[in-house]
Amino acid sequence: MLCEWNIKKEQLHCLITDEGSNMKRAARLAAINDIDCTVHKIQLAIRSCLGTQENIKILKQKCKKISTNFNHSTIAQKQLQSIQDRLNQPHLKVFQDCVTRWNSTFYMFERFSKVKDALNLYMNDNEIDPILPEEWKIIESFIKLLGPFEEATRELSSSRALISSVIPIIQMLEKKVDDYLTRSQEFDPIRQAATTLKNELSTKFSSLGENNLYAIATYFDPRYKHKFFTPVTEEKIKDDILKMIKTENDVFLNTNTESVKRLKMSDCKENDMEQLGPGTSGFNRKPCLQNDLAMMLDSSSEDESTEMLEKGSIEAVLKKKLLAYRTIKRINVDENPLNWWSVHRQEFKTLSPIV
Repeated sequence: MLCEWNIKKEQLHCLITDEGSNMKRAARLAAINDIDCTVHKIQLAIRSCLGTQENIKILKQKCKKISTNFNHSTIAQKQLQSIQDRLNQPHLKVFQDCVTRWNSTFYMFERFSKVKDALNLYMNDNEIDPILPEEWKIIESFIKLLGPFEEATRELSSSRALISSVIPIIQMLEKKVDDYLTRSQEFDPIRQAATTLKNELSTKFSSLGENNLYAIATYFDPRYKHKFFTPVTEEKIKDDILKMIKTENDVFLNTNTESVKRLKMSDCKENDMEQLGPGTSGFNRKPCLQNDLAMMLDSSSEDESTEMLEKGSIEAVLKKKLLAYRTIKRINVDENPLNWWSVHRQEFKTLSPIV
């Protein structure tokens, strides 16, 4: 495949696959780094979550039956529109879910919630099994719990998606589920599903921070840096970065003292840090998940501390550049990290090849 597309193997950073054993074996035989598709894993986690509660499965079938009625009958559609006119509401159709996409169930429930009043009147006037008050509560709870997951799915499916956002987004989703469980009551209609979802996320993404393909990308994203890592994990990431730079860049394998001297002199002449201006936005919207992520990042810019480093070694020069990068204030979560690195390529020329 790479030959057909005229892609050199050294140009391939990693291969994104589902969790199929055949794809993993293909990547292993080809000696290619592979990572699991995050959106696919989120879908599997939510599918497990939805399968734990019988009341959700029954409600899905009921809503699907109602949707089918409207999809197959123009008379039913016109009746619903007439009711919406009487209620001074916009003409909104109901959606039908698709088995292979969990978010289609979310969109179906979300649309049912929006046309609730008109739909209740329609069901009262026709021989249709109505949605009961306790079932409307399930729909509302479902939307509240899985709203952030819909946003994350859309964000990670975007053509602008970056691997550096996976760790922050997954951590924010875990926090959202924890918050939901903390606020919900024991008799919450989907509490069991929320608990299952929490366990599924923990199981499927437990080793995410240990994978350098994710961790180093996140660390070198100026929106996130070290924010989502423990001090121990951060030290490991920095050690791995140093090893990568020494391997990738010939200048760090060259024992010529004059080359080393020039490297030190050029690094010492650079300014410690500059206040960053607004960059080009990589995203056009900042909904709830992104808002919470931005608040979390803004709340602790002061943790970008400085420390003293030993002088006189190549490793010290590299550590100094890592420290200089770390101490620069993070950019906003809606700014484009690739633009930032394009502007700062020369300032961090020892790090940019890895980026």
